[in-house]
Amino acid sequence: MPVRKSDAQPEYQRTDIEEITNSVTTSENRLVDVTAEVIAIDARQQSISLFDARSKKMLQVSISQLPKAMKRSLMFEPIHEASVLGRVEKRNGKIQVVAHQIIPRPSGTSAETPVSF
Repeated sequence: MPVRKSDAQPEYQRTDIEEITNSVTTSENRLVDVTAEVIAIDARQQSISLFDARSKKMLQVSISQLPKAMKRSLMFEPIHEASVLGRVEKRNGKIQVVAHQIIPRPSGTSAETPVSF
């Protein structure tokens, strides 16, 4: 049975922070899958900051739309790296990703081994 377009899951494009920050106009409104080091979590549980060591670039990720349990896990679990699935948006002149889902990655493992909440 064919899948109707309305039933299809959104397709996230695997990308890196450098590609998003260097091509703001083409990145805006794209669904992306970004894996990077988590360097900061906002105390109000509204955003996290990701860092790409290779390009030395940072990216803000809005987590305000995530479920409360997922935000609490980000605050209290030792997460050093994460994959963020979300939409690239420009707010107040700055590029950010609005997270639809965050998959924490344990330190020292491959990006193919997700840790569930």
